[in-house]
Amino acid sequence: ARELYEKQPLFSARTSTSVENQAYSTPAPLAIALRRATETSTSTSMYEPTAGTGMLMIGADLANSHANEKNDLRAEILGKLGVGTISKNDATTFTPRVKFDVVHANPPFGTISNVKYDGYGIKKLEHLISLKALEAMKDNGVGALILGANMVERENTSKGAQWVFENYLYGHYNVVDNFEVDGELYGNQGAKWPVRVLVVAGRKANPETGEFAPSKVDRLATWDDVWARAERIRNEVEAKRTSMGAGGQTGNAPDT
Repeated sequence: ARELYEKQPLFSARTSTSVENQAYSTPAPLAIALRRATETSTSTSMYEPTAGTGMLMIGADLANSHANEKNDLRAEILGKLGVGTISKNDATTFTPRVKFDVVHANPPFGTISNVKYDGYGIKKLEHLISLKALEAMKDNGVGALILGANMVERENTSKGAQWVFENYLYGHYNVVDNFEVDGELYGNQGAKWPVRVLVVAGRKANPETGEFAPSKVDRLATWDDVWARAERIRNEVEAKRTSMGAGGQTGNAPDT
């Protein structure tokens, strides 16, 4: 996948939709690495809140998965791929009624007016969509989020939007990893903007409050580094889920 991705032409032409929403397709090597990290397989049900053409749903049990995608053409493509449930809802307010084994999300990036989420002030579009998406994860499920990162690598010394979001995430979910991917690896999708990747394994039975967000995380510069990180995450996810045991809501009734 890495070799094929590096040979593909640069997507320098962007649609009005992608410009407006700051939306970029997930590069195949990152999608496959996250599939490995979250142990996604053909027996894994998945929810994707801004599914696009389904790159982050690779390898899942599509018939029992749910893709939310507002764009009509992309929703049609998802149907042809065999995704069992497709909705076209506002991902900032919508959450499926059922729970899924895995949640993968690469939401559009952007600033929004302050939204109170469980008492926390959320000011980024991708953060709000991610939190709404994780509501659809089983209690012992796994989630992988791709978010915007600072163009220049630096410590998180201010209590800004990312700090607030991560403190909520660390207090309510078992965060097993938090790292960035250099924008140069993302360039074939039409932009060389770095991304932040967070992986959670299960929901905390007793949420905590406090200051948990790290001041700085690793920024990975090669696909080999990303794959090695995915392998490490997979082992940590397995250990965490084993310690949690079985749990979570089952069943995948259609949602629209």
